[in-house]
Order: sequence, then structure tokens, then C-alpha cells
Amino acid sequence: MKNILLITTDQQTYDSISGLRQSEQTGLSNTPNLDRLVKQGVTFSRHYATNPVCAPARGSWFTGKMPSEHGVWRNELGAGSGCTSGQSATE
Repeated sequence: MKNILLITTDQQTYDSISGLRQSEQTGLSNTPNLDRLVKQGVTFSRHYATNPVCAPARGSWFTGKMPSEHGVWRNELGAGSGCTSGQSATE
């Protein structure tokens, strides 16, 4: 069995990783460490998210459920919201 390392970032478009760009674009950063991961790992050119906002989408990754099922609808809900581990925001 192989290990899986999932690396996530916020606010990163596909072309912001230099190793994934179709052509040389000016004004964008070079990303040598991410480029090395691109060459040695797996990248996905098509991805669909359960929600365009990060907290609900990540909640879906961790639970395998849609936001309507796990209850996280926006980023503002977090520690101190009164929810306990495993409890949805709507309970």
C-alpha cells in the first residue's frame, strides 16, 4: 500500500505553479519545489469542488459528505462557534 500526501493551498490557480503552465508567462512566481512535486507525483487537470469556499470544501474532503450533510456553509464558522467535534453547524 502506498502513502498519499495531499497538499492543499488557498487562492492558487492552476497556472500559478510554473511546472503546470503551458507557456512562459511573465509576472508569475517560479515554484521550484512544487515543480519537483509535479514531476514526481500526480497532478489533476480537471477537478470539481463541492463548494467554492474553502471551509465547506475541506469539510467535504474530511467527511466524504456534501456541505448540506456536514453543515459547514461558510468560512466564519470555526473554533468557538459552540460546535463540538463531529457535530454539524446546524445542530
